[in-house]
Amino acid sequence: MKKKIILPFLAIIALSSCNVNIEKVITSTTPILLTDDVNQDLAYLRNIASSYNKDESLSFYNYFTNALNLPIYNDNTILYNNKVYKIEGQDISFKEDYLKLNYSNEEDDILALNTKNYQISDIVYIKNLDTAYEIVDDNMGLDIALETEFYARPIAYKGVINGKALGLIPNIDNSQTFINIFNSLKNYNITTLILDGEAYLCNNRISLNNQSDFTILGNNSTILVNDSYNDSTYGEFFFNITGCTNILFSKFNITYDMKRSIDGIKTQLGVHSSKNIEIKDSNYLIPDTVLTINNKDREFTNMDLYSNWENVIISNCSFTNLCDSEAGGSLWIRDFWQKGSKNCKVLNSNFYKIAHDEILAVFSPGKIDNVLIKGNNFTIPDDGTSSSVMNFTLGTGNQHSNISFEDNKIDACSTGGLIWSKGQNVVIKNNDMKIHLSSKGTGNFRAIEAQATSDGKINYIEEFSGNRISVDSYLDSYKFQVHILHNVKNVKNNEITINLDSTDVMLNVNNISNNKIITNKYINYVLYNVSGQINENQITINSLIGTIFRYYGQNLNDSILITRNNIKYLYEEGESSSCWIMLNGMSMMGYSIDFIENDFFAMSLNSQSRTLFYAPEDNEVQTSKFMGNCTTGLNIKNNYLKNCEIQYE
Repeated sequence: MKKKIILPFLAIIALSSCNVNIEKVITSTTPILLTDDVNQDLAYLRNIASSYNKDESLSFYNYFTNALNLPIYNDNTILYNNKVYKIEGQDISFKEDYLKLNYSNEEDDILALNTKNYQISDIVYIKNLDTAYEIVDDNMGLDIALETEFYARPIAYKGVINGKALGLIPNIDNSQTFINIFNSLKNYNITTLILDGEAYLCNNRISLNNQSDFTILGNNSTILVNDSYNDSTYGEFFFNITGCTNILFSKFNITYDMKRSIDGIKTQLGVHSSKNIEIKDSNYLIPDTVLTINNKDREFTNMDLYSNWENVIISNCSFTNLCDSEAGGSLWIRDFWQKGSKNCKVLNSNFYKIAHDEILAVFSPGKIDNVLIKGNNFTIPDDGTSSSVMNFTLGTGNQHSNISFEDNKIDACSTGGLIWSKGQNVVIKNNDMKIHLSSKGTGNFRAIEAQATSDGKINYIEEFSGNRISVDSYLDSYKFQVHILHNVKNVKNNEITINLDSTDVMLNVNNISNNKIITNKYINYVLYNVSGQINENQITINSLIGTIFRYYGQNLNDSILITRNNIKYLYEEGESSSCWIMLNGMSMMGYSIDFIENDFFAMSLNSQSRTLFYAPEDNEVQTSKFMGNCTTGLNIKNNYLKNCEIQYE
């Protein structure tokens, strides 16, 4: 006989008011229908099934179990309204009425097993835990030691079991219990763990290691970390998913509730060397009580896809980081150990952060391919002692590719900019962006910018389209440069409103079409070194400008066509002056910058304001066209042309 260990939760289990039957949990989380008629139930279930979108979930089973908040048993059935339904592919069919299992041996609580003469292999149903137990003579990890010479082994019904049956108890430290459960999944044939909406204190690191085909239906349960956390040794990640495949966390939350300085903890959830990981409807909270005012050097992050992951979906989750530290964010997407990572989707989630680093970042030395950030809400206020330099990093080098940022809503402040990118094939489209220069800003601000990689190459943002953006400042005055769009290949169908003094609206941007641009503050250069085709844009300028089209310091490598644009300059200049186009300090190289069939209007120009200023540095005289334009209010004859001839008709 093996030596027994009397588990400390035994008495607590017996006394706790559990009253949770697996079947009752299942039915209580679904809508009450008007009838138990099978056809009506089938219509409801099939309607849910028909809404499955393979682009938003890793599998139909993941989608269906999360949508209904029901486990799928290992015989591919679900229990709904006391009926059993079969799942085949994406088809749902009625199988049979549910008949609750009858046990010859039943007890009110687990302690009763100590008073009865049960023998090995007896099966006993424990009513207050709503779970059957087998009497055994050894412990596989989750068995309950009895006062007799035996153990009570919990039985997972078709792979499904409730957490309390395994010893999870609110308001005590459950770290070791979670560890034991996660290490024993295969021994007990557990595929789904159902929690009951409690807060489970955990003050030691926990890990899900080398497991597959496992679901946690959390029912909005929370793992809580408080001041009693064991920080005697440093562990960057509180909860690790490592070496796992086919994992679903549904409505399973993590909250830090520390009010003292803790050194041995950083990130709430880390994913390492794992594949097919889906996290849905879960909340990650780091409150402002985590850091004292004297410990801003600590770093706390909600979630980190750390290295060597594949096929990760995070959807309908909430990330809140209020720690106001000098480092840390909400979601890191990276490949730290350079083993390669790919295929991540962040969908329909809410992010709120007060901390120095980005709210979301795709970075690291390792290769990352195919990241989709879609349908999320991001909020970063100008609170706290610290502020983000940039809010988003979309790649830090050529090793990061195919990053899409779509349909998001952003209200964010920073000292340096909203989105900085060095990745390849970055697409930013259909977002609502409220961009604020932080009151803590002290240097140049670049709202959307593709930056040079370590080899000096600039991976231009591939597309910036369909976005609605407004830019303003929490600073009353500043001397540094402000750029709105910098290094973008294609800018189309955007609505852009500028409410802060800026150096330029677009710098080094190619192909600008069908945009609506409104400027309400001073703009030095509206469009600076833009190229390709600039067509069918509506630009309304309500403030003083220096120049609308500025070309300087960058030789042409192709001709530029500016056509069918509507530009209204509604500022009364007074003693100030402006220029419609200014080109100098560069060579045209035999190419041209042509204005064709545009509608230009100026309300009141200074007499010194110019329309055309061409002074290329080529050895030969260059040419361009200015034809078919409507030039109401412009000083069309007040031009400066040097080494360039303009064809007007």
